[in-house]
Amino acid sequence: MKKLTILCVLLLITLSALSLVAHFVLVVQVNYEIGRATRELLSMQEQQQQLKIEIAALRSPERLEKIALEEIGLHYPTHSQLIVLTAGNLEVGD
Repeated sequence: MKKLTILCVLLLITLSALSLVAHFVLVVQVNYEIGRATRELLSMQEQQQQLKIEIAALRSPERLEKIALEEIGLHYPTHSQLIVLTAGNLEVGD
């Protein structure tokens, strides 16, 4: 009977130790995943910032003007193509 009690106590201690180790492994795994997710978040935030800068550069009036003039073939209107509008009357450029 005494041997059975000792065996049960040893089994209980062993199971407790295994449970504690398993819990520790899970904590380490979750911490690793949190670190990985944090690094990924920082990387994505940096990428977002770079994309915002690129968008601002692509939208710049100087760039759009250059594309319109050089690539699309647009040109500024001549004086005769201008129509000046004022309140109540319409003037056509000479």
